[in-house]
Amino acid sequence: DSLYLEPILSINEVFVRLDVIELIRGGIEVSQARIARGFVRYEIYQDSVSNIERALGIRFGGENEKDKTALPLINVDLERLELVEMLVLLEDHLRKNHMQMQVNRLEGSFNYLPDRIQATVKLDMDINSIRYLTYSVDNERQILFESEVLVDPVGKEIHVEPSSVKVSGLELETWGT
Repeated sequence: DSLYLEPILSINEVFVRLDVIELIRGGIEVSQARIARGFVRYEIYQDSVSNIERALGIRFGGENEKDKTALPLINVDLERLELVEMLVLLEDHLRKNHMQMQVNRLEGSFNYLPDRIQATVKLDMDINSIRYLTYSVDNERQILFESEVLVDPVGKEIHVEPSSVKVSGLELETWGT
């Protein structure tokens, strides 16, 4: 069956900047990442197993997913993340849902430290088609999204800088704490 032979991921350009000293010490510290021109495909087959689960030989939510007690403390300081010209395909053969979208450009940063979580994102994408339950769109819809969020886990506070989303002419904006 050719359904199971479709690639999950194809990328034409990958750039990663990392700290070599930290790598020698056994850690990974990535400060920049760029992924350009490619696609990612996520499929759920009739037996409810996804293409990623089948490729990895695991079941999400299965026995190997239950023991999360020994999670290490992590620090992430990704100064720049960029996705350019990436096609995203989602196909659920079980429920007959489908989505195809083109990420024209996603720029962002992400910091995850014990006392602060900060994320910024600027997204320009087109939704080419969606079929979900009774909702169906087959004409292209552009989405522009921009936001910055700061989370203080100690003070249990979330701050959202002025953020906006534009979908085919409709514009929404939010901010606050």
